[in-house]
Amino acid sequence: ATLIFEDYVDDEAEVWQFILLSCILMMHNIFVNIDKQDLIVVDYFFTLAFIIEMVMKMIALGVVFHPGSYLRDAWNVLDCIVVLGSTANIALHV
Repeated sequence: ATLIFEDYVDDEAEVWQFILLSCILMMHNIFVNIDKQDLIVVDYFFTLAFIIEMVMKMIALGVVFHPGSYLRDAWNVLDCIVVLGSTANIALHV
């Protein structure tokens, strides 16, 4: 499984594109009145994309038990907290 996701972990340009697009949509919502239902759908999409990204990195790097694993990097821990928080927010509002 590590070989399948190795290239993905090395090239995170797609992840940064999702983050940038998510930020642009949040800023757009501040200045332009967007239907709330549309924003909920977009939120579901981005949350799912980031969950997939997190799981793929966990599969490729391992979760915690060896050096270099996913949860041994501070940025990945922050990413995990944000993804879990977003997932909890969706679960509480469904």
